[in-house]
Amino acid sequence: MSPCVSLVVPAYNAEHYLAEALDSLLAQDYGNLEIIVVNDGSTDRTASILEGYADQVVVLQQSNQGQSASLNRAWQQASGDILGYLSADDRLEPNAVSKLVAALAEDEQRMLVYPDYWLIDHEGRRLKQIIAPAFDHFEVVINGFCPVGPGALLRRCVLEQIGGWDARLRLIPDWDFLLRVGLCGKVYHYPETLAAFRVHEQSQTFRAPDEQRAAEYTIAVQSFFSRSDVPASLARQQFRSLANTQVLTARLHLLARRWRKAAGALIEASRCWPGWPTRYRNLKLLANGLFGLPRLRARNALRAWLRQRLDQPSRR
Repeated sequence: MSPCVSLVVPAYNAEHYLAEALDSLLAQDYGNLEIIVVNDGSTDRTASILEGYADQVVVLQQSNQGQSASLNRAWQQASGDILGYLSADDRLEPNAVSKLVAALAEDEQRMLVYPDYWLIDHEGRRLKQIIAPAFDHFEVVINGFCPVGPGALLRRCVLEQIGGWDARLRLIPDWDFLLRVGLCGKVYHYPETLAAFRVHEQSQTFRAPDEQRAAEYTIAVQSFFSRSDVPASLARQQFRSLANTQVLTARLHLLARRWRKAAGALIEASRCWPGWPTRYRNLKLLANGLFGLPRLRARNALRAWLRQRLDQPSRR
């Protein structure tokens, strides 16, 4: 019998895209699937939308506690030996679960599998195909890299070994989790595009975080290196890791136009590892902090103008 898979959708004020996300899960060709939605204290139409799915999904109601607490609660109550989650504005291809379950079954040492994915806009149009790189724990820990996008599945035993998502973190709990997952066993990249990640102005990718959330990279790195099971090869690179995560912190301050805070983070990065400016990715991150949101707005405005022009009847 196929193993039970439990997919969790944390939903906070998700009225615009929730139905699309749930429909993509209900369209899966994998039979033994449990869908759990956590309404995390929404104040919009999320609750009424979920009423229409009451006989198809499990709905958990709670006051607003954040994505991490929502996932941890739902995973604890889930029936599946294989677990996953989907953001309420993303979606999966119909064969995603079946293919990823098969990939897990091929090697019992694989603890987590993740696919390639599409970037889509607020209307669901495909913008770009993302070919995710293979998982490299060194890159994740030292360079702040997060190769795993939507659609990932993991074995329940991973949670039993390292715990769930850190409820203190609201911005980067997924990256913090990957830091620890890399200590458990193999993390496998499945080379097929099976999910879609939505990019819009309200998405976390472009939302300017407050100062508390901008500090989460430092919290996550310090917590990881305090573990007793961190390999010596990684422990020796702790200050380089701290420097690179300070660059990530600076990017978040730039998004929020907190110039002094951004400068302070870069000064701290230089104290930890003076070589941080030699990494092209660090410079690219800073450019994204400066120009990422304006670029998205300009691109959306151009597309809207082009669609309007194309929809107008031709004049003779």
